[in-house]
Amino acid sequence: MIFDSIIAWKHERKNTIAFFHPQCCNFGGGEKVLWNIVYEVLADNIKNKVVIYSNSGAVKTKVVSKVEEVFGIPLNNPAFINRITIVELRLGFLLNIGVLKLWTINLAAIIVSLEGLLFGWPLPEVFVETAGFPFSIISAKILPTTKHISTYIHYPQVRKKNIEEEKRRCFQRYFYLKIFSLIYKFSIGLANKVVVNSNWTFDMLNELWGNDRIDMTVCRPPINMDNYSLDVPQNSTLRKDVIISLAQFRVEKNHFAQIQIFSDVLKRLREIKDKARKEEKSIIERIYQELKFKICGSSQDSNPTYREYICSLRKMVVDYGLEDKLELVIDSSYIELQEIMRTSKFAIHTMEDEHFGICVAEFVCSGLLTFAHKSGGPERDILSNFKGGQVGFLASNTNEFVELLTYAILHYDDHSIQDILRNARKSARERYQDNTSFGRTCWKALNI
Repeated sequence: MIFDSIIAWKHERKNTIAFFHPQCCNFGGGEKVLWNIVYEVLADNIKNKVVIYSNSGAVKTKVVSKVEEVFGIPLNNPAFINRITIVELRLGFLLNIGVLKLWTINLAAIIVSLEGLLFGWPLPEVFVETAGFPFSIISAKILPTTKHISTYIHYPQVRKKNIEEEKRRCFQRYFYLKIFSLIYKFSIGLANKVVVNSNWTFDMLNELWGNDRIDMTVCRPPINMDNYSLDVPQNSTLRKDVIISLAQFRVEKNHFAQIQIFSDVLKRLREIKDKARKEEKSIIERIYQELKFKICGSSQDSNPTYREYICSLRKMVVDYGLEDKLELVIDSSYIELQEIMRTSKFAIHTMEDEHFGICVAEFVCSGLLTFAHKSGGPERDILSNFKGGQVGFLASNTNEFVELLTYAILHYDDHSIQDILRNARKSARERYQDNTSFGRTCWKALNI
């Protein structure tokens, strides 16, 4: 009896790949990466099984259906669904608490990942960390049952710049970050394979670790190129004077700045119209009347923090008198978002030090004239010049966003703007992989 149980246990473990991704039901950029890798793992071998450790008790069939709807990843198939197990982490709430969040969340990740590994079934042969909880790698490493560990890093949790700034301000904080950075590196160093999402993340981690570096591979997140008509002229009459943004409704995405920028752009257009020649006034007035802003993104209805954030945004829209000009588009389907991007002209992304910015890359691929904060992945990977030509616009503050956007809105059909859009389309063809190619490339890089 015991012997039979051991045989069954070993059989269950074989070809089982576990992903530690507590927020797997959030449907942001990190989740797009996760589910593409999951698809490739399952498609590669019919014997492969996937376990996902999640802090949500969501029904598997509903999750997979939503994955296909939001990301266009064809997992909603019994041949795949039957080989996916979502393990609910009852201690997952620990990942949302803590005053010194850098430490407490990562220490909690050790406990929570151990819960998944010890009490989830089946035990995996391979452990993959994809959610930004590197200390969970320690849990996988101490279990003798884990044969291989990989991690996909979306962003550096601490940077050399942060540590140096604290050295001048507060020694206690400096010491705190210095110790954390050492354990951070130790945790990541336990993995057999390390993959990062951008050149910016690669550079920041190498800068943090100095000469004692860890071997890393860059694998940019996927863009499903089949959904973008890269050869369609950008001044098509299908496109309207609409600005869009696309990001999860979280504080760091800086939606409040976007509303302020849009309000200031409208103000600038009115000022320019008042000073314009008579024949130009009607053109500017038409643009002003037609100009709209759509803030698109996903939310978590069950999370009060998300609800409060969205309520604050709605209040700001009312306070600024923008009800007729600005729309919050929440939890739209993949098809609806594609249509919005296909029929708009401009896109804006205001997060500082964005790790990569899948949505920014999608803007470029959609033929949108793109504006992003001059930092992180958008600056280093996406809107950097391509073959000597400009791909989009980078701004360091609200005033720069306003001036650049106002100019582009008034001169959209000029040769200079159209040249940028043409070069952006060329960069999209060479810089990004579709879902399938990414899944295959990343799966090989992770060696799972």
